[in-house]
Amino acid sequence: MQEVLQNDKKFSNVDRETVEAINLFAGTDIDIDEKEEVIDMCKAWEDQKNEAEKKAEN
Repeated sequence: MQEVLQNDKKFSNVDRETVEAINLFAGTDIDIDEKEEVIDMCKAWEDQKNEAEKKAEN
């Protein structure tokens, strides 16, 4: 999944409604800034991964 997100530029500009749907159906908790209409899913996925790693360390 990470390879796809990093290599496919479509994922760097995903609209907010799509990210909301991903959160709903995949059970993820990707942070969405309500002011932003476009989300960088590459960065969001990396942030999610880093957050999970931090939780695992504790």
